[in-house]
Amino acid sequence: DAIAVQADATPATAGSIAAFSIEFTADVLLSGTLVAGGTGDYDLSFYNTLGEQVLNEDAVGDEMWTDAPLAAGVYRVEVLLYGTMTDSDLGYTLTMSTTAP
Repeated sequence: DAIAVQADATPATAGSIAAFSIEFTADVLLSGTLVAGGTGDYDLSFYNTLGEQVLNEDAVGDEMWTDAPLAAGVYRVEVLLYGTMTDSDLGYTLTMSTTAP
């Protein structure tokens, strides 16, 4: 199932974090992409309600992952612009979808 695209065109500097919550009512396999609006390097993390990081995508450049298993529940999603304090970017587009395990 597709999840609404999360897009943020706000200019960001290194260390900027955009965060939101997402809830899954059943266990899922999560796939997606995180694409920078410019040349920046965004990273993605999911945290469970205990504050434990359960998904982390931090490759250099755009992120892409397939079938990451997540249990039913509420998660805090953080999108971080990685780099030095002189790095900046024009925002990002986060696309996600789920399938049943």
